[in-house]
Amino acid sequence: MEANLSQIVSDIDVQHQHLKKLVNDLKDCDHVHLVPMLEELTTLLDDHFMRETCAGGLYDAVGAKSMEHQEEVERLEREHVLMSSACRGLLARAKLAAESAEHALLLELREVMKCLADHEKRENNMVNRLLNA
Repeated sequence: MEANLSQIVSDIDVQHQHLKKLVNDLKDCDHVHLVPMLEELTTLLDDHFMRETCAGGLYDAVGAKSMEHQEEVERLEREHVLMSSACRGLLARAKLAAESAEHALLLELREVMKCLADHEKRENNMVNRLLNA
């Protein structure tokens, strides 16, 4: 099963790298690039989260390797829903926002990006613990 987990991690690593870059870019985003970057993020997150949670995906492989991480996996899955919803909400608001309201929106976006970066870090730590066990 470790080979399967290693292969899955390898397969989504390119996506993780793209996601990390986009999260970092969004932390310093200006109002001109906000909507296109949020559209890219929501599309990427939909695909990324689906790859992790689908049958045969990352979380299935983690569960098959060790049931002791089930609670952690369930928390990460709940966070997927929350982060996806937060990003979709930010995108909808960004499309409607006047420039005067965008400052608050950008501050909120930075907080969501911090949460997403933390989520990915904890997820990677869990996978690395399993691969190195």
